[in-house]
Amino acid sequence: MGLCTSPCSLPGASKQLFNIQEGLVELGVGVHGEAGTRSIPFGPVSTLVEEVVTPVISTLCLKPGHRVAVLVNNLGGTTKLEQWVIAGAVRKHLGRLMERKDRKKTAKANTSFRSL
Repeated sequence: MGLCTSPCSLPGASKQLFNIQEGLVELGVGVHGEAGTRSIPFGPVSTLVEEVVTPVISTLCLKPGHRVAVLVNNLGGTTKLEQWVIAGAVRKHLGRLMERKDRKKTAKANTSFRSL
């Protein structure tokens, strides 16, 4: 599930793919720069992580004891430090819901577009 604070443009294009109002973030963005499913207020990382992780847990019917793999992708515009802060918040959120905590990974795993 993707989340972004600013829109992007495809390589070679100068126009942004969508707009985000000030004070909002886009939830559910696609890895190719597609607009998300809805905009939500910008807030603390713990709140934003909850908005991203909770529907995934629900959709997958995850229960305590289930093992999960978490990849924090930078989508081409998130710094390594920001990724680690997000990964820590995800781990903390999952720790409240799941009994088992395994490894986490942050990476430039999918950067199909250029962030402005």
